[in-house]
Amino acid sequence: MKRSSASASREDNTPRPSRYVLPQNLDAALRQLSDADIDKLATAVLEERTRRKGPLAPDNSHRKQPDETNSPALPQGKLNAVRAAFKAGITPNRIAREFGLSRSDVKSALNGRTKDR
Repeated sequence: MKRSSASASREDNTPRPSRYVLPQNLDAALRQLSDADIDKLATAVLEERTRRKGPLAPDNSHRKQPDETNSPALPQGKLNAVRAAFKAGITPNRIAREFGLSRSDVKSALNGRTKDR
């Protein structure tokens, strides 16, 4: 007697790969967990993320003091245009808007503290 392939595969005792699906309302599901369960979940998620993508980048939330090495590199043409616009009487705020630069980049360009590209 021949068995169907479906019934034969069930009897092989080989585990089928299972795929876990997150609940539709993940926020509500997380609220049901205890603090200990949340800690376990967070640890497991971080370990899995590290396994997939490598270690997390260090937290560099503190800001460095600006100096010439951190100043933006603007093309010489843009530097000249910023300086010419300022000499023509256009305010730094408007120059920043028109050229798509930050106000600090414009001020640095006007003060001569930028690197030329």
